Amino acid sequence: MKNWSKYLIRVLGALNLIYGVLGAAMLTHELVRFGSHVRNSAEVPYYRAVYHTETTFNAVFLVGLVLAGYWLIGLRRRGVILSNFVYSLTILYFMVSETLGLALSMSANKTAQAIGSSMAPESGNIGIALQVITCYPLIALIALNIAHTHMKHDSQNQGQTGRFPFF
Repeated sequence: MKNWSKYLIRVLGALNLIYGVLGAAMLTHELVRFGSHVRNSAEVPYYRAVYHTETTFNAVFLVGLVLAGYWLIGLRRRGVILSNFVYSLTILYFMVSETLGLALSMSANKTAQAIGSSMAPESGNIGIALQVITCYPLIALIALNIAHTHMKHDSQNQGQTGRFPFF
């Protein structure tokens, strides 16, 4: 199959759009249903701030995912760049937030424990939850870069020049 790399990039673009729209729908549903009911308590004194911070990060990742998906379907190089950025930051964000929540919960400092316990009960990460559960950012990051590299080599071997190897 000669153009498998273009096909794969477009499929990943469509998946970006699907994950972005589903994540946005889940995030919006959660905000409408629970957003006004998010309250701090004695057990979780920083829950409201943590929840809104996580929700904001999720919204930014989802917007980036949708925009990158649109550009990938059009085989734009900036779609590859933005996708790499969004996938990498999503993976890093999830790993750091989960590790940080656990580490703070086990801290000897009372304030750190309070912040860590506020990160644990429910998460504002519902927007990226589907991606994380399916390992999409990691799989897509690897697949996209393999396809992009293959496409660059094909265009160079065919004598095409230009700034963007997709054209």
